Amino acid sequence: MTGGTCMKWSAITMSGTLVQIIGIYFFVMGFFPVKPTLKGNSGVESLRFDCSVEYDMDPDPRSFLEKLEIQPQFHRIVLMVVDGLPAEFLIGRDKQPPRKEFRDAMPYTHELLLNKKAVGFHARAAPPTVTMPRLKAMVSGSIAGFLDVAFNFNTQVLLDDNLIGQLKRFGWRMAMYGDETWLRLFPDSFLRYDGVSSFFVKDTVEVDHNVSRHLNEELSRYDWDLLVLHYLGLDHVGHLGGRRSSLMVHKLQEMDNIVAQLHTSLLGDGSKDLGRETLLVIASDHGMTQGGNHGGASFEETDALALFVRKRPFLEYFDGRAFQVDLAPTLALLVGVPIPKNNVGALLLPLFDSLPATEMLRALEVNSWQILKLLRVRYPKSSCLKSICSGQKSIYKDNNEEIQKFCHLFSIATDAHESWRKSSCISTNTSCISADGEAVSKAYLSFLHSASTWLARGTTQKDSFLIFSGCFFMLLSMIFFMYVSWKIILEDYIASKSMVLLILKPENWITVAGVCGHALSFNSSSLVEEEQFTLHFLQVTMWCLFLRGTIQRLGCFQSMSPDSYKLLWDRMSCSGEHFKQKREDAQQNQLIISLKQAFAGLLVLITARLLRGWHRGGVNWTTLPDIAKWLEESDPLILQAFHTVSLATVYGICCWLILNHKLFFRLKYVVAEIFTLAVVLIETYNLRIHGGISSHADSFSIMIAQVVYGLLGGTVCAVLLLSPFLLQTKGEVVVLPGKNSGTEFQTCLNFISKVFLSSWCFLQFLLQKPVNGVPILLLLVQLIGSLIFFSLSGSALNFWLKVLMLYLMGSSGHMAMGNTNTLATVDVAGAYIGLNQHSIFLSGLLAFIITYASPIIHMLGILLLVSMDDIGNPIVDKLEGNNRFFVRISLSCSIPLLLSSVVLTSFTFVMLLMQGHLFIWSVFSPKYIYVCFTVLSTYCGIIINSVASLYVYAMI
Repeated sequence: MTGGTCMKWSAITMSGTLVQIIGIYFFVMGFFPVKPTLKGNSGVESLRFDCSVEYDMDPDPRSFLEKLEIQPQFHRIVLMVVDGLPAEFLIGRDKQPPRKEFRDAMPYTHELLLNKKAVGFHARAAPPTVTMPRLKAMVSGSIAGFLDVAFNFNTQVLLDDNLIGQLKRFGWRMAMYGDETWLRLFPDSFLRYDGVSSFFVKDTVEVDHNVSRHLNEELSRYDWDLLVLHYLGLDHVGHLGGRRSSLMVHKLQEMDNIVAQLHTSLLGDGSKDLGRETLLVIASDHGMTQGGNHGGASFEETDALALFVRKRPFLEYFDGRAFQVDLAPTLALLVGVPIPKNNVGALLLPLFDSLPATEMLRALEVNSWQILKLLRVRYPKSSCLKSICSGQKSIYKDNNEEIQKFCHLFSIATDAHESWRKSSCISTNTSCISADGEAVSKAYLSFLHSASTWLARGTTQKDSFLIFSGCFFMLLSMIFFMYVSWKIILEDYIASKSMVLLILKPENWITVAGVCGHALSFNSSSLVEEEQFTLHFLQVTMWCLFLRGTIQRLGCFQSMSPDSYKLLWDRMSCSGEHFKQKREDAQQNQLIISLKQAFAGLLVLITARLLRGWHRGGVNWTTLPDIAKWLEESDPLILQAFHTVSLATVYGICCWLILNHKLFFRLKYVVAEIFTLAVVLIETYNLRIHGGISSHADSFSIMIAQVVYGLLGGTVCAVLLLSPFLLQTKGEVVVLPGKNSGTEFQTCLNFISKVFLSSWCFLQFLLQKPVNGVPILLLLVQLIGSLIFFSLSGSALNFWLKVLMLYLMGSSGHMAMGNTNTLATVDVAGAYIGLNQHSIFLSGLLAFIITYASPIIHMLGILLLVSMDDIGNPIVDKLEGNNRFFVRISLSCSIPLLLSSVVLTSFTFVMLLMQGHLFIWSVFSPKYIYVCFTVLSTYCGIIINSVASLYVYAMI
């Protein structure tokens, strides 16, 4: 490979990377745009049956109430948001009461429900189940765009029509304490406020105390109409320890005491409301999984709470259906303000049970008109909607069957309502009012529920030009990577005069078929949810195939004829008189090598099976037992022992890797001493946080973590910069299997890669949950076993196949670490280790490091593979000097880029094909986010490997 050829391939690779990034940007902006909204604020025009009026520039509150024809039921609202509280904790699940420990933890709230002083709903939250888009849904009634999960970390002002803005325009005075997301969404809206960060999840105490310390003062005041209290502690408890955390019951008791205080002060018999009726709303933005996380679309994550408490008891009416977006129209009409313009929610009718029938049906009518106008704006070409808006009695047939259905349901409801108004029995027969009114309300609810559900599914509009441009660019980048990889592989085979091996070797074709099969599996939502099975099967199948090749080679060597042995050793300058002895030695050596290979391969398979059984990943079988659940539910001392033994074993392996290096006599001992100190600090941190000494990250724990960051980061940088200059002598390089001759470049790179790998493993022990300590050890052992197997395989396995296999093993290990294709498994708590305040960049970086631990471990393994000699490989024997270096570095970059590009491009086209699928937002979209970040992790690994290799090569 000439320098010009290398530059050419590098240019094509970088061009492909740039094109791929452009393609991702175009597709994401086209497929996941920020949701388009209707401009302006609802006012008096929302009460007129006229679809042509967009908004009222200057609504008059008095005029609005007169035309609304509904008397406000409440004049003050207390909105208590308990972040992450699942509804089943209070109102049970599947018609079963909540578990005893939850009932005992919140006795006062349960007593309110039993006495019908409160009514509760499972208010289903739409994915992504993170705070900011869920708050938007509660106050605006609209479904946020999927990319709002990213904006959750950098909240911007909410410009859409919303309940807070309407209340402010109608003169309501508001106060807010708790999550500062409210202050970012609604700046200058609150008379008094005290915001706290929602992202520093290590804090479970002060974050709620900061809210409660204002309660006594606010409850004694009468100058507010809306009081928002957003408690974050329960969500933080979930992130730290899951639903079964020892802190969960205590936190629920704390929340129950707050409810009791609010109810006694505002709604109790001795309360002073000064003629203003108060409504207490206890809501949650989302639920949580058993592990305490959220973000996905499972029932546990979307099971948000909406509980309403008032003085007058509720009737036994309950329709069993509620969505989070239903809060906005319900609260708006209960207090007499316009429904937000982009609302897709329907009224929660039990809250209107004290209204006269005329006012209750009027509320349903206003909600239905608002939904119909939203349909009209979203689908302006609809003929049936146009006929309804123009006041025509006959409904024209529409090309869209769904729109036609909505027109029909709306027409039935309005006709029934009109007939009810004209009924002669209204003034004479109360039972007639109830019977007919119930029929009308059911007709309105039938329209509202079907239309709002359909609108919620189709709230985002897509830009076809950007989507297809993105697909084209990603496909083009994949072709670039495929061309570069093929040219490098082809040149290697031509150089070794073994072109026939490229065609005949079954490992090559089966591997390619497996990669293609993995890409095709994305067409199934079930296989996307359970991708860990596909990756594990592919990994195990390939290793079984490698072991089969090892056994075959052993059999072929033993069956060689004496003439073949003689020819072999003659070429090695062996004299005839020593032929017999040499043949026996060769046979014995080959047997030993094959046995070593078999042992290494079996070690890889055993660790793969243990990793597969550690976490029960995916979606469908997460409730089944696995090793991680057993450890988490057992004695904490057992889990601590596993973590300590794993850390000590990894430390021993890493020291063996570093100290076994025959060069860098002083440097390697200095590095070993630094690693010893880092390991001691990591274990000290773990004992403080998880061993019961400190339940949260105090200043000393934060300092320990920061020192570890400094030690590991400083060691990596120092070793990379100084190793080329400290190379003392030319000599042997000790790599994993034994002694091989190598160049100065390989000697230096070998040591650097081992330091990189060791530092990354120690960093994971600091950041990962204790239950993932053993998987880190298993990943390291699996990687070392793979490298031993590959180094002993000689020419039997090609370098590109080794790189490909390591990359696939990294993907499989990613799932084995407990990650899935849902956002709920992102470890938010670990992203704040060593931080004393919230930082978007640092927290995001730590979350990325935790999530992509396995892929980057194996990318560093590829760097170690580059530094190892293949003595028996004819390709390497014929390529000398720069060629050997450039071929290996080129393949170590092009193969991972190609594999990640295949997955990205194939899944992009799957997204395009499945855009109308029922699970597009709950299954395919979260997976696409993971795919994009997997590409980013590949870029990071390639940058690390390339920078280290090029720097060492340039310095030496």
